[in-house]
Amino acid sequence: MINKILDGRHFLIAEDHQTNQIVVTKMIEALGGTYDLASDGLEAIELFHPGKYDLALLDIEMPRKSGLEVIRHIRNDPNVASDFPILALTAFVLPNHKVQIREAGATAILAKPIVDLVDFGKSLSKYFDHKPVPSIQGEIDINANALDDLKNSLGKDIASDLVQNLDADLEKIHGSLAKLSKPVDKNAVRRDTHALLSLAGMAGADGLVEMTRNLNNECGNLSDEELINVSSDILIQIENLRSYLVIWSKG
Repeated sequence: MINKILDGRHFLIAEDHQTNQIVVTKMIEALGGTYDLASDGLEAIELFHPGKYDLALLDIEMPRKSGLEVIRHIRNDPNVASDFPILALTAFVLPNHKVQIREAGATAILAKPIVDLVDFGKSLSKYFDHKPVPSIQGEIDINANALDDLKNSLGKDIASDLVQNLDADLEKIHGSLAKLSKPVDKNAVRRDTHALLSLAGMAGADGLVEMTRNLNNECGNLSDEELINVSSDILIQIENLRSYLVIWSKG
């Protein structure tokens, strides 16, 4: 039996391809959610009203208005909460595309095609199930339960020591990535991002994990300038994660 983990949640879905519409809407229904469906970006803007939806799921490549334009429209509405979740659907996985999407204001990115119902449900439900993240400068996509689960498993003292070591390791990687210059040592970037994947995953920093994995995978295909630009976005996320660790440690 399918877990109705989206029961009671109402979604705005914007997708212009009929096959993708069927897949996404049927999955939402199977997981217990309800939705309004827009067939292009302009229709999505017309449908959207603050407080009407629990989450917006937006395709990026749409006619009339693109997904990026819809995201900016929502983020520029003063009546919309800053933490309203907007998930971007895209088949483009290159770092420069992801940077553009995040700069527009997307909370996270889901890669198309969507084929796994359980993974899809988890990707959406985490924005409703976890505790609020303490307010810090900047934005960070994080599962706020991850460190609490670690504390419950290892005990408060061990978890606190582990978080201190985690912060020290993040500081080293931040320092290394901050020094990137042309010509970029791609092997060093691979080593740093490989280590960062584990650290960010331990802290529940899902957005940073995604960005880091993508950089690690695409490192050999990117120019020096692209590597430096993408690393700059990762540096911001590391800084935000370190700020979050300070807040968590005082909790």
